[in-house]
Amino acid sequence: NLSKDIVIHNATYFHTEKILSPHEAYQYMNNYSLPRIEGKGKFLGQSADTYWFSFKVSTIGNTKLFLDTKEVFTGNSQDLFIFNEKGQLIKSYVNGQIIPIEQRSVKTHATRFLLEENSKNIIYILRLRSHFPMQASFAMGEIMDVEKSWGNTLWIYTISVYILLAFLFYNLMLFFMSREKFFLYYIFYIGGFLVALVARWPYHIDFMNLSPSTLYIIYNIGTGMG
Repeated sequence: NLSKDIVIHNATYFHTEKILSPHEAYQYMNNYSLPRIEGKGKFLGQSADTYWFSFKVSTIGNTKLFLDTKEVFTGNSQDLFIFNEKGQLIKSYVNGQIIPIEQRSVKTHATRFLLEENSKNIIYILRLRSHFPMQASFAMGEIMDVEKSWGNTLWIYTISVYILLAFLFYNLMLFFMSREKFFLYYIFYIGGFLVALVARWPYHIDFMNLSPSTLYIIYNIGTGMG
């Protein structure tokens, strides 16, 4: 939580291979004791299961506040279902890397949702599905706060790209100097990881102007080469 105008009363999650409706997920989360989302983000690994996250939140004032999911892997889809205190579904949004920009709830970012203004005890239930590794890491706050919360992720990605580029050019130099073919193996190996990393870059759809399907193909080419 990055804002004094947001009170998070409870945050839990579960995963299942079953296909649940939003109301079924809501009932399940109310009837069972579930693991809480606390502290730093938790790596969930790779699974075909659907993950459900629940946040009971109150907001103060009319400032625009956002929920950011720190899920940067290409191929994810996310749906947010908003319930009031009486358990009535009042809104639903779709988002995610595989969702076309024009269909997203917040078009400037693939993993961002708008919270209800000046609301009390609202239940936000997030459904996340992916064939790629996932992590449970979230941020809530004003636009500048959630943007800053990406700082460490962007820094790690930037350092990783520069390291891979350095190894790539180093092996290219060795290949041209020695003409040894086994250096080509390292070039393709490192190049594959570099392509996959760039395809998963945060904000990549906005900055690179590539469609989700194109990024999905790039990611698979990169991981296949690596």
